[in-house]
Amino acid sequence: MLTTPTEGLDREESPTMTRQATGKPRSRWVLLPCGRHSVTLWGNAKPPTSCDDCAPQR
Repeated sequence: MLTTPTEGLDREESPTMTRQATGKPRSRWVLLPCGRHSVTLWGNAKPPTSCDDCAPQR
């Protein structure tokens, strides 16, 4: 018997799966390409390809 709703679930089992067994949106932490900043993405959102904080100021 599972003790928690997410126990036994593989986080990488489906890239399109956006909800856990609890019905709450899935979030994930991603390191940006700059290597210094991170972002939390919800659902199946795609990570940014650049870091706005590290972009050259005009």
